[in-house]
Amino acid sequence: MWRTTLHSFIVFVLTQVALPALAEPMTFIRAGNGGNCNGCEWIAAQGEITTETPDVFRDFLATNGKPYHIAFNSLGGSLVAGIELGELIRETGATTMIGTTSSRDEQEMELLENTGPGVCASACVFAFMGGIQRWVGDKDLLGVHQFYSTDDEAMDSTVVQALAGLTLIHSLRMGVDARVIVAASGTSPNDIYWFDREEMVAYRLDTSGSTTEPWRIEPYKLGLILTTTHYASARRSVDVTLFCRANTRRWHMLISEQNELYATQLLGDTIISFSGNYPARPVLSVGADKYAVGAKDVEFQRVFGDRISISVYLPDHIYSAAGQQISFDPNLSRVFGSLLYASVELPMVNWLQAAGNNCI
Repeated sequence: MWRTTLHSFIVFVLTQVALPALAEPMTFIRAGNGGNCNGCEWIAAQGEITTETPDVFRDFLATNGKPYHIAFNSLGGSLVAGIELGELIRETGATTMIGTTSSRDEQEMELLENTGPGVCASACVFAFMGGIQRWVGDKDLLGVHQFYSTDDEAMDSTVVQALAGLTLIHSLRMGVDARVIVAASGTSPNDIYWFDREEMVAYRLDTSGSTTEPWRIEPYKLGLILTTTHYASARRSVDVTLFCRANTRRWHMLISEQNELYATQLLGDTIISFSGNYPARPVLSVGADKYAVGAKDVEFQRVFGDRISISVYLPDHIYSAAGQQISFDPNLSRVFGSLLYASVELPMVNWLQAAGNNCI
């Protein structure tokens, strides 16, 4: 539904919102510094974001597969295309960064390296938001300003309102604080509001120091659930959902992650074995309290395609633990590494009460 609405909106305002023409349209190039590390290879996204950029990125994905890291160096371009590009990047699960990328030497154009700080401004910021994790270096620049028409005529108020709503919805969907939009709306199109380090962290533009999205209250069936995503690394994320069952009023913690490698090694619905030669000994921690998790404490464990999930029962005092850390350690490290391990901060007590009063 969201993608359909976005494409319809693009048809309406595609030519109305952009920065002045930059040197070259944005390109996507596989890059690497020859090392063997997390971040030694990346996709260089450099140049102006044009109306064709999302399709260029789709073609790049079709040929090269999903990227792990994307490094932006762009002054912006088409706002709507920047938002669409950000949505596409979120679908890939990539981490976004800022930085210039240039060839190592003229004779070795296929081997690139990150040679210095970069700039991501205006529409680029909305593309940058698409990263599952977002990294901004100390010397990188990240800034926004008001959107405006490329011609001399003022935009229709309906278009202005629609664009304002679109940028706000996109930012919230990407887990970015709405104050980014406030900063943009208060800055002249002829100027740029450059975020400082404190703002980038507070507004969740830079997530290098925080790996968990804010909790969300969402409707499910006839009730409400609490859900968030914990990013354990650039290549691994875990979805955590809290809910209670209407028939029992018991609270549950559902941990789920997509893992193509381990999903193929699991047979049926057996993820954690509580018997046999090497039984697992999962532990649930709520604040300072720890609980051994046995077979009776697991509502279900399931492998569906490459999605691996487990639902465990929570102790009765969940409300008094609001704001404290809750962790589930399945102790599968000898075989499956950190699969299904999750550690997040419980939401506020009023959020827990809202979901508790609307069990599913």
